[in-house]
Amino acid sequence: MQDFDETYVIDSFKALLGIDSTTGQFREIQNWIMDETTRLGYTPEVTHKGGVLVDLGGEGNPLVVTAHLDDIGLMVRRINEDGTLNVCNVGGLYPFYCVTENVRVYTGDGQVYTGTVCRTPNSVHVTEEELRSSLGDFRKNVCIVLDMPVHSAKDTRALGIETGDMVALEPRFTMSNGYIKSRFVDDKACVAVLLNVMKTLKEQNLTPTRKVIAYFACYEEIGHGTTYLPEGVKDILSLDIAPTGPDQN
Repeated sequence: MQDFDETYVIDSFKALLGIDSTTGQFREIQNWIMDETTRLGYTPEVTHKGGVLVDLGGEGNPLVVTAHLDDIGLMVRRINEDGTLNVCNVGGLYPFYCVTENVRVYTGDGQVYTGTVCRTPNSVHVTEEELRSSLGDFRKNVCIVLDMPVHSAKDTRALGIETGDMVALEPRFTMSNGYIKSRFVDDKACVAVLLNVMKTLKEQNLTPTRKVIAYFACYEEIGHGTTYLPEGVKDILSLDIAPTGPDQN
């Protein structure tokens, strides 16, 4: 196989980051994967739940190689009386990882509004002790302030925002001296790498020595990303970002 196509991987990673895909919000990124794998010369299929299967060729002893498209994020839990949004986490996201982050709120009717994750109170100059006492709690003292002139729950609802709307965090991709810094390296970087392998197979007219199916899952961050497998699959290989720590091998 040819050398790793770094340009394609980075371009694909950036394109994937440009599509907000908090778990449950998968249609747009699913369509992107369908289009890209079709462009590479494959015939992708979607699952009813959300996800894309692509047969990479080969015969017998089927192997699924999977990477997930969904990201951690937030969901509107309640609209507060002052028009701000009380939110809950989707996946393993803690408040101290996202306070001050810019976000996009997606309404059920297709509108998108920007805002910021804020502490309440949020000024270290006047409420230092209160800020020191807690890392933040989505239910109590963390909310989203919209970039809109809203002053009440009625104002916010008039925008079409309601409980259950998805909230995506800004990825903040940067690249310096060959190092990438970004949210959602887990797992969009692995998706980009898998796409690069698929691209190379087509370009060099290579066939796997066993039947291989690529599975782009959409629900990994809430714990049931690859619960469905095609009939007859013998093995599964998951591409993901592994944590490092004293108990990890």
